[in-house]
Amino acid sequence: MYFLFGLVYDRRSRLFRWLMVFATGLFVFSDTLIGNSRYGTIEINLNYLIDITYVLNIFLLSHAILFLRNELGMTPYKTA
Repeated sequence: MYFLFGLVYDRRSRLFRWLMVFATGLFVFSDTLIGNSRYGTIEINLNYLIDITYVLNIFLLSHAILFLRNELGMTPYKTA
């Protein structure tokens, strides 16, 4: 549950923090599914769910930078 510590840090925008926390939670969930499908005792084909969570994780992590703002509302990239 250490990935929830990103919500406490309040010097970045709220949406950026939530996207990062949600994406890392999906990463943990996806890796748990991979471990269960490889080493678990339950024989369930989870390949599609693993792929969906992994791709959604990459999408959220790569697009979170678009919502990055500091406490003054400034972005790290040029907008004009």
